[in-house]
Amino acid sequence: MKIICTFNCLKITAMDEHLSMDQVFIKKLTDIVLANLANENFGVEELIIQAGMSRSSIHRKLRSITHQSVSQFIRETRLQRALEMLQSNVGTVSEISYMTGFGSPTYFNKCFHEFFGYPPGQVKKGDFNNNENNILNNVFEKHEKKRLARRTFTLAISGILILASLVLFFIYPGYIIIPNSSAPENLKLKDKRKTVVVTPFQNMTGDSTKNYLRTLIQDNLVTNLSYFPEELTVRQTESVNYLIQSKSITNDDLFVSNNAGLISKKLDADFIINGRIGKVGPIRIYAQLIDSKTGEIIQSFEKEASSWEELTFRFIDAFSEQVKNFLIISVLKKNIYSGIQKFASTDSLNAYKAFLNGQMAYFKADYRTAIENYLNALEVDSGFVAAAVMLTLSYSNLGQRDDSKYFCDQARYWCDKAYSKRSQISEHQMILANYAHALIYESPYERIKYVNQLLEFDSQLPNFIYNKGLFYNALHQYERAIPEFNKVLQIYKKWGVKPERSSYITQLGIAYHETGEYRKEQRLYKNADSYFPDNQYIIRRQAILFLTVGNIVSANHVIEKYIKILKDNSESDAAIAAKLGEIYSGAHLLDKAEEYYTQALNLEPESHTRLNSFAWFLIDKDKDIIKGLEYVEKALELSPDNHFYLDCKGWGLYKLGKFQEALDVLNKSWDLRPLYRYAVYQHLEAAKKAFADQKLSIE
Repeated sequence: MKIICTFNCLKITAMDEHLSMDQVFIKKLTDIVLANLANENFGVEELIIQAGMSRSSIHRKLRSITHQSVSQFIRETRLQRALEMLQSNVGTVSEISYMTGFGSPTYFNKCFHEFFGYPPGQVKKGDFNNNENNILNNVFEKHEKKRLARRTFTLAISGILILASLVLFFIYPGYIIIPNSSAPENLKLKDKRKTVVVTPFQNMTGDSTKNYLRTLIQDNLVTNLSYFPEELTVRQTESVNYLIQSKSITNDDLFVSNNAGLISKKLDADFIINGRIGKVGPIRIYAQLIDSKTGEIIQSFEKEASSWEELTFRFIDAFSEQVKNFLIISVLKKNIYSGIQKFASTDSLNAYKAFLNGQMAYFKADYRTAIENYLNALEVDSGFVAAAVMLTLSYSNLGQRDDSKYFCDQARYWCDKAYSKRSQISEHQMILANYAHALIYESPYERIKYVNQLLEFDSQLPNFIYNKGLFYNALHQYERAIPEFNKVLQIYKKWGVKPERSSYITQLGIAYHETGEYRKEQRLYKNADSYFPDNQYIIRRQAILFLTVGNIVSANHVIEKYIKILKDNSESDAAIAAKLGEIYSGAHLLDKAEEYYTQALNLEPESHTRLNSFAWFLIDKDKDIIKGLEYVEKALELSPDNHFYLDCKGWGLYKLGKFQEALDVLNKSWDLRPLYRYAVYQHLEAAKKAFADQKLSIE
């Protein structure tokens, strides 16, 4: 029997005469990925187009079958085929990495090791089928157990409810949340996993026939919370109830904080959930989430039914969902230290989890994956302002990195979406929308204003504090940037976690460098090595520092290391030469920098990117402005309406004193820019002033 394709718990074979619809769907997607296997640019968008389905449809269906995103499906299909090829000795590890579309052997090794648990170099012939079957069987067993457990629980609860009452009607009433303004601050969590105890609910109705509801609600909450093992450990009902009985704790005692704390302490729990069923007019289920260490009530919950017939399993499940969503979202917010979580408000757990997946991808600079997850979050909750803001930032980063009009247009679209809702949202979300608008349309001064407003809500938001420093760097106000960057590092030190991005180090390093604080800069990079070992951006800044202070031996050492990292990442010789030019330019060793820029251009003489990079160096450093203008003209012949190249040309004309021509070119650059660029604005303002002064002097 020949296996055609395998994925998670699905196996499709040549002997299958009647494939299920799910199997046909997976086979279709797998065939498309395999047909494009060697194309490293084949991704989510390309799969969606070739599958002929909408983004939302393909995402929902794939999630329901495999519990994976589209990007995960593509990557793991590539890895499964790579393993097969390694077993068949099709080529070397490096060759197979390219044949399966990974582009970089280093990245392939990382993905392969993370997925299979061992590096590709250790694959031996004959291991493939056994290893694959073990993986698939484990995945199948896990999902099958979860599915059967859910089904068994549902059937059992349904039986209890039928016995308890013959007149239950399944409807969904509304619910009321009783907020506690201090709630998020009470969940200052350091570990990823927290333990919760749920006690039996207190029957306050005076009707003993309703006692079954005590453990019914308890079981329902335990089951709902148990589906999130990465975030929570939930003590099972048997352990909790046995302890209560052994300690002779009555129903009334459960609402006494000392006893709640005793139960939590005995069961090593961080939080306890207890509650009441009461009947004063309408029937109410009431619960409270308690910090077991302090006895403080973190949040209260209440749900109201008009009659016993309304108090169905679905009613109880909706109540459990309300408690679960608050607890999981709160835990997730405190487990991920990105500042924007503070302002990420949604009632949907699915939307919030998609948002967090986006955050994790965003801080790895994987903006495409981040975008996919933010879009998923907005599909669930279209009013999720924080997701729209992060989409703005992700598209903006891609637009600036790739100089892509499409990405910049998308950044503006999502920025406008968030901004248009500012009259319908809370004050802090309105400021967040204003902040996103400033990032796309306004100057660093406006951005700093909104960051300060956001920091009034919470002064411990590292990403916003970092951005404030970044804006000061853009304004060349390095003395004001330094304390902001240092605040960020102090927050992470206090939390006991490493900074999320290496740029938190490099931007502070730039500020130190520009203010001549070289010793502080050197200590910064040395300390950062434990957080970001062999990080190319930190090594690059080290090279600039050593060259600047004349430590040539150390400079040569880190430059060799830098070149090796670039080669491991499959950078071209021209790209490496250009980056070395940037290093020597940053250290003001302009002759050496010119050598490397020349080398890069000789390797790729028809590249408009190389032409403009060399031109900018010659013009901005006043090395040879006329020659720089010649190169930028060649770049503009290849890419006529490139706003970066027009800015370069305009700046060169300004430096030659041709203010009228400079003004015309810089105005064109400004009009063509897809997003706000402060550097272009500065150049344009300088040209305007110079032209006005020149005109005035003639008159």
